[in-house]
Amino acid sequence: MGEVSEDAEPSLVGRQQRADGTVLGDVLGQLGFVGVVDPCRVVGVPDRPRPVVVAPKVAVVQPAAPSPSPKASNSPEKKAKATPKPNWGTKTVYTTSVLQVGNTWSTNRIRMVMQSDGNLVVYNEKGKPIWAAMTFGANHRAIFQQDGNLVIHNADDRPIWASKSHGHENAQLVLRADGKVVILHNGGVIWST
Repeated sequence: MGEVSEDAEPSLVGRQQRADGTVLGDVLGQLGFVGVVDPCRVVGVPDRPRPVVVAPKVAVVQPAAPSPSPKASNSPEKKAKATPKPNWGTKTVYTTSVLQVGNTWSTNRIRMVMQSDGNLVVYNEKGKPIWAAMTFGANHRAIFQQDGNLVIHNADDRPIWASKSHGHENAQLVLRADGKVVILHNGGVIWST
């Protein structure tokens, strides 16, 4: 703190002014304060013990040293083995074949089931239905006929659904590895799920 010059304003004579503009001096002296002004004291309050303020302890945590990089080796890196692709099978159904309620034509990937509700359904390897004839009723059966037509008959032995692949003697119904059910004639697909 520096002295205020004599040619300063009369109200500042005998007082000190801080750089921030605060004026200290004879007013504090008249109140009985001598020496260094303590900002923790309240003006006009006699000295009394002040509470001791203890600064909290601060722990300084040093970051862990980085781990060393792996060293390059001259041996070739071992690659993780790829999951082998499943070896999906096929099944061929020849004419004349019948699929009764509860029976299945299946491979290790798909299965064609005549359900008790009368619906002919194909399920994938996860048990998810991927195709259905949407025929419902008791005691239905699917017949792969001699003429190459896959037909669902109701309990009265009436046809209620057909693949419309008739006229192809000696056709084959194949449950393929790609998850499709097809009817083939002379190597060509004439019906597919």
